[in-house]
Amino acid sequence: MLNEDKIKLMTELALYEQKEKKALDETRRYFKSDYVARHLLQSFFGFTLSYLLVLLLVVLYNIQKILEIIVIFDFVPLFRNVLLFYFVGLIIFESGVQGVFQMRGKPHRQ
Repeated sequence: MLNEDKIKLMTELALYEQKEKKALDETRRYFKSDYVARHLLQSFFGFTLSYLLVLLLVVLYNIQKILEIIVIFDFVPLFRNVLLFYFVGLIIFESGVQGVFQMRGKPHRQ
C-alpha cells in the first residue's frame, strides 16, 4: 500500500528540485568551503568598488570645502577614518555574505 505522506513529500521534493535546479547544480560543483570562498572574494571586490565610488561622490560633493581648507587641514586623521570605515564595513559585509552562503548548502526544514 502506498503511503500518501511519502508521495506528497516526494512530489514536493521533485517540484523543488525543478524550481531550484540551477542553484543546486552550482552548489554541487564545489566543496562548501570553495563555494563560500568564491563568493567572499566576489563580494570583497564588489564592496571595495562600491566603497570607492561612494567615497569619490562624497569628495566631489565636498570639493569646494576641501579646496578651501587644504592648506590647514591635517590629512592623517581623515585617511585613518576613511580606512577605518572601509575595514569595519568590509568585515560586516563579508560576515553577512559568509552567513548567507554557509546556509545555502544546508537542507531546509519545515
